[in-house]
Amino acid sequence: MVNDLLRFIPLAVLSNTVFPLTFDPILLFYAAPYPLGTAWIFAVLGSISAAFGGIIDIKLLRSLSNRVPITTKFVIPDVTHFRFYIWIVLFALSPIPFTFIRVAMLWSKPDPVLYGLSVGIGRLPRYLLTIYLWQSLTLPVWVSGALLPSALVLGLWQYWFRKRSSGTSSKALSETVK
Repeated sequence: MVNDLLRFIPLAVLSNTVFPLTFDPILLFYAAPYPLGTAWIFAVLGSISAAFGGIIDIKLLRSLSNRVPITTKFVIPDVTHFRFYIWIVLFALSPIPFTFIRVAMLWSKPDPVLYGLSVGIGRLPRYLLTIYLWQSLTLPVWVSGALLPSALVLGLWQYWFRKRSSGTSSKALSETVK
């Protein structure tokens, strides 16, 4: 189990940042072979990794926003109010893609520790529920093993497709400007 945890933690932190890799297949891949009484450790470490990933996101996005001027016409939420962090917990708990929240962080500039803590608190029940529901399906362990490579291939395909489509759209835009 120690070897699985040592491989799981870096992947968990990486997939809980702006890196386009979904975390649930990683969680299921490592937690599925273990009984529910032991698998919860992966959910707890996953939520701690999500908190660290949130802190990394804030630091990275803050350094990028300091280099690139950002202008917006949106209402910027008040990050000094406790209500903002409650919303982060609720969004982290929900199945809504978290990318929208990361983009909003460019403008709101919350406290990195409170943001990371909010993400970790919100993700813990979700990860525990994911493990519980997966194990209640009583699927063979190899199914969870097939999810991880499938998610990696899908993530790489989406990245490649976005790169290709953004390259052609910028090329078409430059041709129309001429």
